[in-house]
Amino acid sequence: MKIDRLARLLPVLFLVVMLPGCVTYWPKTPPEPGATASFPGIVRVTRADATSTLLVDARVQGDSLRGTVQGDPTQEVAIALADVKQVAVREHNGKATVALMLVSALLAYGAWVAILYVSTTT
Repeated sequence: MKIDRLARLLPVLFLVVMLPGCVTYWPKTPPEPGATASFPGIVRVTRADATSTLLVDARVQGDSLRGTVQGDPTQEVAIALADVKQVAVREHNGKATVALMLVSALLAYGAWVAILYVSTTT
């Protein structure tokens, strides 16, 4: 009975392990006021006071970095460029993806072997 439950949970566990991999935030040089910079996709903006905000499709307008808050497309914010310490763009990380897939495959194989061993010894 417990083995069947564990066997059903393995695919869910595999998906949960795969979720956080594959993307990394890469720091970029903060834009200067008046620049025509835009950051498509999700951007993590870190302010001078160490707070951070995730913005979608951020762009420079005058002396501010504007974008919509991730998770709430109706909330648009403007952050003064003087307050921006770092801008980090979310990009796919191929090496992390490959490493995550290899580790996940090894863990899944190990779990499968453990289940087979337990089911044959009982």
